[in-house]
Amino acid sequence: MNPAIPAWRPMREADLGFVDRLGNSIYPEHVESFAAFAAKFRASPDSCMVAEKGGRGAGYCLALPADAGKPPRLDQVRYVPIAPSFIHLHDIALSEAARGHGLVPLAIDRLADVARAKSFAGLSLIAVMGTETMWPRYGFKPAPCDRAVIASFGGGVYMTRPF
Repeated sequence: MNPAIPAWRPMREADLGFVDRLGNSIYPEHVESFAAFAAKFRASPDSCMVAEKGGRGAGYCLALPADAGKPPRLDQVRYVPIAPSFIHLHDIALSEAARGHGLVPLAIDRLADVARAKSFAGLSLIAVMGTETMWPRYGFKPAPCDRAVIASFGGGVYMTRPF
């Protein structure tokens, strides 16, 4: 593996400080507590990743099982899905050094593998900051969602990618 090219690896508990710092610096209008990041990681470590470049963190992907149309709210610490049917891509954050290396489609492919292994219906996410135009290239389409969840993000578009 070339250390100059960022690559995904499984997230570890020790990565949560990095996740907290990067996420809140990249998304200052969507601040989450350390406890919220930790809870999402602990809910599904097998669907969380860190991108490394040169042995240092350069990005992360936090995803967890979620109910259709009712994923966790922004900064929600306790979330227990009733009938999880999607792996919900809660957050993907890439530093400048990690962008442009195809990490987003690689993360989506890995999350799809996790979802299929759990016999889930697909992937979901909430597109914020105008990114709803980017996600269709990866197969995501708008879908109905609990209004309180969308409001917790200050707006957005819930999208799914069914299998």
